Amino acid sequence: MRVVAHALLLLIGASVTVTANDAPKTAKDLLSEAKAHLVGGRINDAMTAFDMAIDLEPKNYLAIFRRAAAQLSVGRMSHALRDFNSVLEIRPDFDQALVQRGKIHLRDCNIPDALNDLRKYSQSTPKDEEILEVIREAEQAQPDLIELDSLLAKKQYEPALESLSRLISLCPLHVELRLKRANIYEETNDLVMAIGDLSRVAGIKPTPQTLHRLANLRVKAGELTDAMASIKECMKQDPENKPCKKVFRELRALEKALKKAEDMFSKSRWKSAVTELLAEKGYMQLAERMGGDSVRLVGYKIACKSYAELNKKEEITKWCSSVIQLDEENSEALFFRGMVKMEAEDYEDALRDFEKAHNANQQDRRIVDAYQKAQRLLAQSKKKDYYKVLGISRSASKKEIKKAFRKLAQQWHPDKYDGKLTEEQVVKKMSEINEAYEVLSDDEKREQFDNGVDPNDQQQQQQQQGFRHGGGQPFFFQNGFPQGGGQQFHFNF
Repeated sequence: MRVVAHALLLLIGASVTVTANDAPKTAKDLLSEAKAHLVGGRINDAMTAFDMAIDLEPKNYLAIFRRAAAQLSVGRMSHALRDFNSVLEIRPDFDQALVQRGKIHLRDCNIPDALNDLRKYSQSTPKDEEILEVIREAEQAQPDLIELDSLLAKKQYEPALESLSRLISLCPLHVELRLKRANIYEETNDLVMAIGDLSRVAGIKPTPQTLHRLANLRVKAGELTDAMASIKECMKQDPENKPCKKVFRELRALEKALKKAEDMFSKSRWKSAVTELLAEKGYMQLAERMGGDSVRLVGYKIACKSYAELNKKEEITKWCSSVIQLDEENSEALFFRGMVKMEAEDYEDALRDFEKAHNANQQDRRIVDAYQKAQRLLAQSKKKDYYKVLGISRSASKKEIKKAFRKLAQQWHPDKYDGKLTEEQVVKKMSEINEAYEVLSDDEKREQFDNGVDPNDQQQQQQQQGFRHGGGQPFFFQNGFPQGGGQQFHFNF
């Protein structure tokens, strides 16, 4: 019995010791713990400590205020607002709670409640210039909030954008205002600004609907990588979201089709590049269906360059014109189209393309040379054209040149001519035919003529020699040509 009694005494003693060492924590202890957790970045532990302290002292407005401030620091606005409301119920004149609650109301563009709190605070702290400035901004923005819906209903986008921008600068986290501004930007085809607002909305309040819309806009703007990231985030939130799954499949197909065309393009396999580009379910078909000028432009550039390398004149004109329609300063497309026009003897239009190309890219010597050649050919076409004399095209073979000459010689030789012209006129005509044949049957002279220099024009020959030896620059653009150098064209996809 003594042993049992002794054991019980030891157990009771141990219990008393444990109880003494494990005494309940006070609210003060818990608040100290919460502070330590906040310093260590342990937000959830800090909130637990705050909750326990406030359970012990539910009227401790300072403890509630500290919890509200902690909630505010991690962006938990609704929780912070609840706590500031509780603080002001206990102590209505607590200035710091008033100003913080006012700022939360302002972030949500609840301007009347924000002004109510901030004005009360300002009455007791009239020298706080920062808050006075906030009050002035809120008072100026209040009419914007009232008039906004009317402006949007009337589609008065310019004043509506001004009002929205003022309101958003005051309430940067207001989702509905950013969505309204994004709607206007999308309606007016300002995709960059629309994407900016929707990206911010997706950061504040990401929903599948917002992410799906953002992805579609990014596709239109040609931001395919970012579009894919938005769609993946949508599917992460809602794996069964049908609209996002559809865009995901389309983006994967578009990405795969572009890679095929680009692989051929990078290997200079021009025919294969356009085959892949224009194939059934190829890049261009997908790009046209999904929309977006930037996405289509990538395909147009590949086609323009590839057909230029293949020397397919009709296709060059078609695809390079498509590039220029979307990117009017694209020097590559302007150069290629100008070359086709020059070969078609449309020299004035060719000169216009070359001039635009030069203004867009003043470092490429090929554009300079092409412009000069077109100018010479234009001047030449107004004087003497040996091809027209023989009635042949500029692409005629040597055999075709000889055949044309023989036919004309049979017709116009003075000994064989049978017509109404005088002998002097016939001799002159035959002389022109001989001169044309002499130039076009000689490879060197023909090359000179094809470059706009008449080998039988002594003055032009002297000028050409002078230019060749640094004697001058005969052609002038609005911004002036560089005196040499050159640059290869590159596409950036």
